[in-house]
This record gives sequence, structure tokens and C-alpha cells, in this order.
Amino acid sequence: MCSRWIGKEEKRQMKSYRFSIGARSQGVGRFIGHVRSELTNALHEERGASSATVQAIADKLQIPRSAVNRQLAGLQHLTLRSVAELAWALDREIVFEVRRPQTFAGQNDLPDVSTLASPAPLTISATCSPATTLPPARQIRVQPRQMLRKSA
Repeated sequence: MCSRWIGKEEKRQMKSYRFSIGARSQGVGRFIGHVRSELTNALHEERGASSATVQAIADKLQIPRSAVNRQLAGLQHLTLRSVAELAWALDREIVFEVRRPQTFAGQNDLPDVSTLASPAPLTISATCSPATTLPPARQIRVQPRQMLRKSA
């Protein structure tokens, strides 16, 4: 490795970029990320409960394994149809709810008051999970299907 000394006269300034993705894109990104995370959690649960693999799911859907991996990794767009097909292949039911958002200070939301006048921040103990400080996720869950009993 060769490194070159840069003198005072040769100092270069690194460019930095600041941009805002906006509330719309932020909400969309969080929703899509939450859907992907629910699908991958369901896949991990199925792997633990049975010998379900990505290949078995791909075979059930009659698509290549790489397509399933790309969808779950975020490298391929998820459509409503592909989400429903993945849930079907995992033998899960989709629960969807649209409601007014709950706003919390922090997590990319500005506080209503100045932080100078705010009390000291809370310290989270080692026994408490950092996830408890996050606002609740949107109510979208992938749940196991309940078997319907046929009436005699």
C-alpha cells in the first residue's frame, strides 16, 4: 500500500451531500421494509418448525430460487401479487390495516420543543432492549393460516 503525504497547500475538501427523502418516500420505504421483514421472519419460523427451504418455496411457486432471494433481499420489486404468493407458499395469511399514524418524537421526527429545555435523556439498562424506545411498527403481520373446519 502506498500512501502519499498531502501538504497544507494540497489539502482537498471532501464533498458531502445532504438531502431529504421527504415524508412520502420515507413512509413508503418503511412500509416496504416492514413487509420484507415480516416475510423473512415467516420464512425463518417455517425453517425452524419444518424443513422448509427457499428452494421448496420457489418450487411451490414454480419460480427460480434466485427470484425468491432477490425479492426477500430487496433487489427485486415486491408487488401485491408477489407478497400474496410468498405468503401462500409459506402457508400464511396476510393481515392488513390502514390507520392514522402515531407520531413520536425522535426516529427521524423532530421534537415539538427545544432539546435544550428537555430533561436529560433516559439511560437504557443492559436488561432492556433498545427496540423498546422505537415507535410501534405498522400493523401488518403474516400469520399462520387457520384451518377451516368443513361443516358436515
